[in-house]
Amino acid sequence: MVNSLSQRQVLDAIDTEWLGQNCTYYPVVQSTNVILREMADRGEPAGTLVIADYQHKGKGRLGRRWLAPYGTSLLFSLLFRPDWPAEQANWLMMISALSCIRAISTTTGVITGIKWPNDIGLEKHGYWSKLGGILLEGNLTGDRFSLAVIGIGLNTNIVEQQLPKGYTPATSLLVETGKPVPRIGLLKEIVKNLERLYTQAESGHSPYKEWKELLVGLNKTVKVSDPYNNRIVEGFAEGTDPTGRLLVRESNGKLHHFSAGDVSLRS
Repeated sequence: MVNSLSQRQVLDAIDTEWLGQNCTYYPVVQSTNVILREMADRGEPAGTLVIADYQHKGKGRLGRRWLAPYGTSLLFSLLFRPDWPAEQANWLMMISALSCIRAISTTTGVITGIKWPNDIGLEKHGYWSKLGGILLEGNLTGDRFSLAVIGIGLNTNIVEQQLPKGYTPATSLLVETGKPVPRIGLLKEIVKNLERLYTQAESGHSPYKEWKELLVGLNKTVKVSDPYNNRIVEGFAEGTDPTGRLLVRESNGKLHHFSAGDVSLRS
């Protein structure tokens, strides 16, 4: 089901105090994150939202591309200007994931989880199926986290035959529910949740506990591809630390702390 959005639709739907109230809609764009980073450099305020019906160079983690047929997915980016200690940067990733999961449950009844560090999805027939992902790009000023762009992409109304093919199976809310999902309603819930959680984080409340409870793959054997050290580590996922790093212990007892990487569950 393909229905184009409009800027007026978005503005009429969002009922937040500040997050998403400054909105720009594009039918087609290179990448909502790229556009919003450029707008941030020109001084756009915190809370600015960029949303599109199609990205021809959509960005995923580690330089990957995010592609979805026109008008079938929720594709947007939000600008934040926190003044947080650098070690709290991942709080934004955590509250974004929590916002998506709660909004998906509210609007569709589908129960989802998080595959570390940024995938939203669910386990089906013993396998992880990806619904979407979150990309955090930011600036550090000294030891402070001063600017962040959060990009969110969710497979909303993609029919099964058009789902992206890859190592990780993909799914969509249409496939999971058997009916089209209004993207505007889903966006409204995500932004409303995110504004509330961000306000709590600003007052010092860590989202770590709630975020950790939604992680899949903990207390299991996993394989982690570490892009920074060009290595693959297989071991037992013991948990995460309060900054969001994944803790994996090899069979020889060595404990690794990962701040980024790809995780696959091992049988």
